[in-house]
Amino acid sequence: MRIAHVPPSQTQAGGERSPRSQHWQTQQVTLRACVPCLPRGHELREHRPGGKGYIFGYTIHPGATGWGASLQRAGPQSVGPQHYRLQNGRLDMTTTETEAASLAELGAAEARCTRCPLYLPATQVVPGEGAPRARMMMVGEQPGDREDLAGHPFVGPAGHVLDEALQAAEIPRGEVFITNAVKHFKFVPQGKKRLHKRPNAGEIQRCKWWLDQERKLVRPEVMVAMGATALRSLLGRATPVSSVRGQVKILEDGTPLIGAVHPSYLLRIRDAGERRRERDGFVADLRRAWSLLDAS
Repeated sequence: MRIAHVPPSQTQAGGERSPRSQHWQTQQVTLRACVPCLPRGHELREHRPGGKGYIFGYTIHPGATGWGASLQRAGPQSVGPQHYRLQNGRLDMTTTETEAASLAELGAAEARCTRCPLYLPATQVVPGEGAPRARMMMVGEQPGDREDLAGHPFVGPAGHVLDEALQAAEIPRGEVFITNAVKHFKFVPQGKKRLHKRPNAGEIQRCKWWLDQERKLVRPEVMVAMGATALRSLLGRATPVSSVRGQVKILEDGTPLIGAVHPSYLLRIRDAGERRRERDGFVADLRRAWSLLDAS
């Protein structure tokens, strides 16, 4: 079966919405509408091999929930309809946990990941990068728009802030491993732009397998969690950054953890004085983490 994403001007018929659900149905197919994933004003067209296919519509309703399929990449990089599978009317996802023997093998496995629907609208997976035996690993939230297009972590505006902070802390970027708690870009399409949307608890948990694999292969001596999403992934619970800053937490395997703000937070601060103070605090957190290596 092929599901194509087409403009409404090309549709010929609409689906029928179940009055007590947020599902649109046609024939044997049911697809959940998901506000973050499905752009407004488009239709979904189902094609069966050898047949004309059926066209069914959806609309975005306040409070609509459930997994959804964004079947065309948003923005100027749009490449047209993509091909995905449905099983029993649901998106085909897997819980496969691949044991990798190297970072290269892990990256290839991540590129095939369908553990959550975030792989659907993303351009590509963005695995972690850095020294294969880095003594310090830094974990952010998820790739941004630039990272999604480039396939590398922290190469956009937040990456530039991180580079400056590492330089100020006298930490060579090439000697650390930098990754994200979630490996695909989650966003909301708005015209030609793709606006960042924070991953939810389920998506963080689904992607934790890959972060754990990176830790197993790199074997860092110190972890730095940048932002609440990274903290949630590493600690297994929602944890405000402010509650752990200035402390050294110990993970279950005994690895020290330093909590810090995410570099993108610094970009959102408008007041120059406050931004400078927060930037200095971020640099101090990185220095604290790096100093733990001397004590180990």
